[in-house]
Amino acid sequence: MGIMKMDLKRTFLSIKFPMAVIATAILWYLNTRRFSAEEDVLAIFFAAVGRSTITYIALAVCGGVYDLSICEDFQDREIRHILSRVCLKKYVLSKIAACMTGAVITYIFGTVIYLIFEMTQHPLTVPDSLAVANLQELTTFHGLLPEYTIIFVLLQVFLNGLCCGCMAVVAMGISPYIRDGFLVLCIPPVLFFLLLFFSQNLLKLTTDTESIFWIIMTEKPCGIFLINVFLYTVCFLVISFWLLYHGIRRYEYE
Repeated sequence: MGIMKMDLKRTFLSIKFPMAVIATAILWYLNTRRFSAEEDVLAIFFAAVGRSTITYIALAVCGGVYDLSICEDFQDREIRHILSRVCLKKYVLSKIAACMTGAVITYIFGTVIYLIFEMTQHPLTVPDSLAVANLQELTTFHGLLPEYTIIFVLLQVFLNGLCCGCMAVVAMGISPYIRDGFLVLCIPPVLFFLLLFFSQNLLKLTTDTESIFWIIMTEKPCGIFLINVFLYTVCFLVISFWLLYHGIRRYEYE
């Protein structure tokens, strides 16, 4: 548990964490200035966090909270010293857990701050809301609307945070192979774009990375949908563990 505590401290006690939270909130705020015609927070939120350039920037910002830790350990020549006290598997598991947790919480905190601001300016929903009517037709989670709109929105925020975390851990998994901080920060948005492109245009899959994490794009029963999200997330974690483990093993023999 010692290395886990150290990694969590490096994640949440670093200046990067509050800066990334604030930056995420500002990104959504700036993006919503294009949607002044929307009547309630529900409509503004889904318009803001939908597919756009800002979404890709947010992936890089949230992932940057801890994605660079492996690069920093290499650059500071601390990795051999750390691995002399902790086995490689524990080191890798700790890094992935801290990276995933940091990216998810950063996204959630930043987005919730933005939502709180919007709710001081607009109602959460309005009577006869067009957003409520449209969303109810698109999702099996329609039972949450309009009575439990805040739960509906927070569930979407959490799922978006998971997506952000998945992109972040893959970036960390690749970082031992490239060891360039700027390129590592570019991986989450580029990976997200490539997953969307390949799943929609080349593989012709009925479900892509974006829709996996979007409750407004599912016709599956709620339980099945959440199980799919869990399995999809586990796949990303396993892939990231394999990449990171073998990337550092390769370093040990250099």
